[in-house]
Amino acid sequence: SIREHSRCVVCKTFDEKNLMCSICRNASYCSIACQRKNWKEHKKICRPAERNEIKLKRPTYKLPSRLKFSTNIAGRPASGDYRRPAGVAVDEIFWMKVQADMDGSTSLLLYDRTRTCTFMVLQQDVGFRELLEKVRFEGGAVGQKCHVEALFDNQGDCKVYPSTATLCRW
Repeated sequence: SIREHSRCVVCKTFDEKNLMCSICRNASYCSIACQRKNWKEHKKICRPAERNEIKLKRPTYKLPSRLKFSTNIAGRPASGDYRRPAGVAVDEIFWMKVQADMDGSTSLLLYDRTRTCTFMVLQQDVGFRELLEKVRFEGGAVGQKCHVEALFDNQGDCKVYPSTATLCRW
């Protein structure tokens, strides 16, 4: 899908009319010159858009207690669960917030709007590098975060779509 907000990966120009990489639809450029300047680096991670789905493995660790102060929209503590969010059907697309830790290098916190689905992706986990790149690219006025589309399949596995990253969704 086309992102609502675009920032050039080279010069950081912010414009909804920026060009998108025609192969992965994952990188935004303000000009052909910026796209050419970045191609040597970008081609290392560029994959066709239809393969940009990342299946996140089920965490084998508990959500740290320092993060359990977060509450869901009902005012109850976040669940800390890797599970389909309340009110979301199997294979239904929903938005997840991806938030980097303070130094932005060792873990990512993912959660849905209701916070019934809240889990971490660590540096060694599949998808960490791709999601961290999106968090850093989108940035944010306060902290390092972005939103990506996600779904839980009929096996209970979470799949995320980094190419849909945007700064604001809820």
